[in-house]
Amino acid sequence: METKITILNDCSLDKVGHDYLRIVEDAVGTYLRTLSKLLISVRLMGSVARGEATFGSSDIDFVALTSMNPDIDQRNMLTSVSKQMTGKYSCVSRVDMEIEIKGRVSVSREFIFQTDSICLWGEDNYTKTDLKMSNVILSKLVTPDFNGLLSGYRQRLRNPILDEELGQLCRGVGKDVLKCFRKYLILTRISHT
Repeated sequence: METKITILNDCSLDKVGHDYLRIVEDAVGTYLRTLSKLLISVRLMGSVARGEATFGSSDIDFVALTSMNPDIDQRNMLTSVSKQMTGKYSCVSRVDMEIEIKGRVSVSREFIFQTDSICLWGEDNYTKTDLKMSNVILSKLVTPDFNGLLSGYRQRLRNPILDEELGQLCRGVGKDVLKCFRKYLILTRISHT
């Protein structure tokens, strides 16, 4: 049964734990120095922004929105700094510093920006406190293709893998499988209430 539901954005800077504030400052500073005039905004997504991060286990996810595609040196610099920051801060398992280009952001990524992130610096054209949409549309938007995921996992495991990479892959697999089950819950929970 199709129905409208409201998705709340539970993220706020007030919910970011004290342990993570230095990482936030470092990431924003790195984006500013590295991307300079290309930078439109910097976002924090996920559990840290919701105040639900687990010390030492959760990763921290940043995304820079840029006006155009950064060059390879800029991308390599961000990759290098995110690895350095991962080793520097014991409160997170990994520091992810991604880039999205304005006008090329996928619909599913825009949804995450609207409902599971906060703007840390620059223009905020995404954040919403709540978003109304059809449960059918939501289920399609947030559900990965299970067969595609399985194929990708099998392909990845055909090659040698470091213990650290295996740990990250296992966490990713768990999250992805739960996302596939989430579709069922989104579609059935509404019709039973």
